[in-house]
Amino acid sequence: MSKLQNDINSLSVWCTSNKLSLNISKCVVMSFSRSHKPHPPVYWLNGQKLQVVTTIKDLGVTVDNELNFANHINDISLRAHRVLGLIIRSGRDFRDPYTLIRLFDALVKPILVYCNIVWAPSSDQLVNRLESTQRKFCKYLSWFLNSVAAEMSTDDVYNYFKINSLSCGRQACDLLFFYKLVNGIVISPEILAQFSLICPRAGLRHGRLLEIKKTTKNYVWNGPRSRIARLVNEHSSTLNFFGGSYNQFTKNVKDQLYNHR
Repeated sequence: MSKLQNDINSLSVWCTSNKLSLNISKCVVMSFSRSHKPHPPVYWLNGQKLQVVTTIKDLGVTVDNELNFANHINDISLRAHRVLGLIIRSGRDFRDPYTLIRLFDALVKPILVYCNIVWAPSSDQLVNRLESTQRKFCKYLSWFLNSVAAEMSTDDVYNYFKINSLSCGRQACDLLFFYKLVNGIVISPEILAQFSLICPRAGLRHGRLLEIKKTTKNYVWNGPRSRIARLVNEHSSTLNFFGGSYNQFTKNVKDQLYNHR
């Protein structure tokens, strides 16, 4: 606690020396703990006590003190539903359903996929919460199919309009991120060091590519590193992560994950 407070004091002195003012109302304290009743320490900045919070938005992502990102997923789902409602109200006179699909892809989907490598859901409840927006949109699209709409399920509408689930898109993002990381397109030695390659063993035709570290902590097992490592191992026998062009790798990923192209 004292070390962090000293760091805060040093930051305050540096800002003062460089004539940089701090907005203390936007500076908060959040503690990560498995305790149901954590007792976060008290920190001060420029003589003011910093507010203790359980959630905070950083670069558009709502982070909570349990690192399950349920708050973020609920927030973006509500935002996406509101934008979808605007599209439906504004597009009532449209006759081409593919115009609505383009609007959905341009205005709604970015809300649901932004930075999903960080917060990708691990529970079925949160996955369905995200998917509900797209399923609601597909239900609206079914009205363009007239008499056959009553006999079609949401999955049938997906197939008819060649729409892929959001889950497939998140998996594609994970695989593409790992490819960019190991091929130097994304330069981050700190993140790259989190992944440990496994040396292939003689006699094994297909083996795992990355080591999966055992853990009893859900936030570690469901976090980006473990999730991406499991996904890379799942596709290591069919995808070449260390060669070829990025465009070709992207095509290969989509061919494997997407139901529709």
